[in-house]
Amino acid sequence: MIVSEKHKKITVFSAYWPVERNPKPTAKIGHLKTASKRDLDYFICPQNQKVDFRNKICLDFDLLPSSSYIKNLTSFCESRKKVFTKFGTEIESDVFLKLATIWTSKVLLFQKMMEYTDADYLMWVDCVMTTNLDLITSNDSDRCCINRYGKEVDDKNYGGLMKNTLPPIKILAQVIKLPRYIVMDFVEKYIECLQFTDNNFSIYDEEIVLTLMHQKYPRLFNIIE
Repeated sequence: MIVSEKHKKITVFSAYWPVERNPKPTAKIGHLKTASKRDLDYFICPQNQKVDFRNKICLDFDLLPSSSYIKNLTSFCESRKKVFTKFGTEIESDVFLKLATIWTSKVLLFQKMMEYTDADYLMWVDCVMTTNLDLITSNDSDRCCINRYGKEVDDKNYGGLMKNTLPPIKILAQVIKLPRYIVMDFVEKYIECLQFTDNNFSIYDEEIVLTLMHQKYPRLFNIIE
């Protein structure tokens, strides 16, 4: 059911799919518990997930939109028992693949959200970590408003699994705000960069894709320093 929100300036959404054996610190904090404290307009999750949000959009894991674009990442993860996260945490390969499927779907979910709101801006927020949320919320840029990493990520390469060199500006994708009128163009170029990343990187996440996308299409980004 489509819910129209005409004249609403910004629609804020997040999502959650349970992933067992997730070793990341955010999993210990609790995604649903933290997300429930945020002022979310929509929450995307599986049909059978019990949540208490004002508008629930049901989307099962198997229907996540990035699945068809991450074939090489899937093959890489299926070829080994364990890999590493960006910051070097050892993680079972099947767990990482599930998380990466969720992460790389973030931007693609903006297209789905267009069916539910007429807002001028759409904004994704992670369930737990939301760096510069207030700054990005109040920024009415005509480009993608997003954060970047500092030096804390400069030498991180998935425990040595990533052999590629990344651009100097590395995108932090906890909060992503897009003006409605660029959503389709942004998603199209994101898919292009996702396919490029999958063809050239053994292991990656959505932030690697967005980092490469920023390098190729800097005009689409407004980075909060």
